Amino acid sequence: GLWTGNPYTTGAGVLVAASPDVEVVGNTIEDSGACVIAMQQNRSSDGATFGPHMIANLNVHDNTCLVRLGRAGGAVQDTGDSAIFTSLNNRWQGNRYTIPSTTAAPFFWQNADRGWAAWQGYGQDTTGSVTP
Repeated sequence: GLWTGNPYTTGAGVLVAASPDVEVVGNTIEDSGACVIAMQQNRSSDGATFGPHMIANLNVHDNTCLVRLGRAGGAVQDTGDSAIFTSLNNRWQGNRYTIPSTTAAPFFWQNADRGWAAWQGYGQDTTGSVTP
């Protein structure tokens, strides 16, 4: 399938998979394939027992990510619905990243690799920091 061996999710230090109302806070993640990644997949939509299977109201804040290879953070989806990026209140704030270089693009948002300036341009980690 799409996610088997996917470089955006493989080896994530924290992987949030189709789960709403998750908070990821206070972690130090070093040398994972990815730091904190949210993954939206097509899953059952009945939601009768545990609610809908979707990334919504994700709050990733005050983590330290030491990234030498791989991804620093972001979200991926295979549903064809961009709501995970635009209207479901998914946010990263106040995280501290060490990345390989200032020209690296270790963030994934809106279905593309993004650098620090673009990541912040989407409103993510406006209170965060990055150092090479």
